[in-house]
Amino acid sequence: AGASLTVLGNAAMLAEACGRHDAIATAWNALGILRRQLNQPKRALEAFEKALQHLADGGEAFRPRQVYNNIGLLYADRAEWPAARDNLERSCEIAREAGDMNGEATALSNLGRVYLALDRPGDALAAAERAIQLFRNVHNWYGMAMTKRGIARYLRRRGSLQEARAYFVEAREILLKAGESERAGEVEQEIEKLDASRKSWSWLRWLLLSLGVLLGVFVILVIIVAIVEGF
Repeated sequence: AGASLTVLGNAAMLAEACGRHDAIATAWNALGILRRQLNQPKRALEAFEKALQHLADGGEAFRPRQVYNNIGLLYADRAEWPAARDNLERSCEIAREAGDMNGEATALSNLGRVYLALDRPGDALAAAERAIQLFRNVHNWYGMAMTKRGIARYLRRRGSLQEARAYFVEAREILLKAGESERAGEVEQEIEKLDASRKSWSWLRWLLLSLGVLLGVFVILVIIVAIVEGF
């Protein structure tokens, strides 16, 4: 990690010396991503802000979308949800204006998680479904599958186990077709855990129903005994 930081730092300085704003922005954005992975949020944000500055000074029009997306994810890591929402919505807007469907889908997929944290489940599902449609249009099967997996996890937490299973299965099949066997295996494990919990719940529901029936029978017997004794 230390060597990577040094290389990226040198690349940024070299690009600055050459006056290549797009190259400078690329280096600072990559440096921000690495610092985020190293759990250095303050320095990561500084790097992303420098990337945006150089893009404004002459970088390519679509590139800010990537940086705003990364800033949104950085704020999401810190559970600063309003700031995460603002940056991801900005990323989505830029991508849409540039006709960058894959970029818009990526931002929307990330926005879904943020909207859930802000207690906006309707907006979260709408964003995720739109992301799936866009990923399908550009044949980004991995992004499509991961978004479906995210929806499945939300539905599982909500208790909609049958719907959750359907999304998990769709995600698994897409990943298998895309050659992502390792990820497909991870989803398969989630399906197995979901099936186990569904069986446990079915057994518990049967037990509660049986107890309810026994209780009803007991009440009826008590009533009958009371009536007989009354005579």
